[in-house]
Amino acid sequence: WDYDLLILVYLGTINWYTNPYGSPDLDQFDFVTVMMHETLHALFFTGMIKVESGPKWGGWDGPKASFDLYLSSYSGCAIYGYATNMNDTKNGDIGKSVTNTNLFFSSRGNKRIVELYAPAAFTSASSVYHYDQDQFTDLFGGDEDSLMKPALNSGFKNHDFGDYATEIMQLILAKSSDPPEPCEPGTYDANQPTENNQIAGMEPWAFYLVIGISAFVGVVLF
Repeated sequence: WDYDLLILVYLGTINWYTNPYGSPDLDQFDFVTVMMHETLHALFFTGMIKVESGPKWGGWDGPKASFDLYLSSYSGCAIYGYATNMNDTKNGDIGKSVTNTNLFFSSRGNKRIVELYAPAAFTSASSVYHYDQDQFTDLFGGDEDSLMKPALNSGFKNHDFGDYATEIMQLILAKSSDPPEPCEPGTYDANQPTENNQIAGMEPWAFYLVIGISAFVGVVLF
């Protein structure tokens, strides 16, 4: 058989919820949600990056997938540029980039689409090709963009691709769209957040959120 897309479903002991119109119980996995998640992986959220433990080496043994071209640093450049040549498959800066919690899917012009999952411990089944876990604390699918979080828990339902995935699909499908400019080899440190990017040790958005909440609480108490 010649498949364009093949998803193997384990029926075993998994308690599947197969009604496309209702909502799963807390001990059930929503079949439509899981199929949408895995279909996005098969068609778009996929790549060939490899990371070795120890001194974290990273790189590509073969051609890069389209998604890989948009993997960017905090500053917005594409991390594949850290490789010094096409055969540089064990690059320390690439390895650090996908395990430093500051990995993004960006387009040209430093336009961040979404932060990606890049924990310190690289996991081949979860790292890079999912959204950052910390963005989605909702367990039941209330956030339309939560479909591509790293782990789909039982009771979770989301039948919406969301704005992030829609924009990612449009970028990959549009042959005229430009991925970000590649990072220059040896510039890893310059592309990371510094104290100049932070206020009181926090990202600017977090600082102003805290200030806003504090001001609101102060007004209420007053």
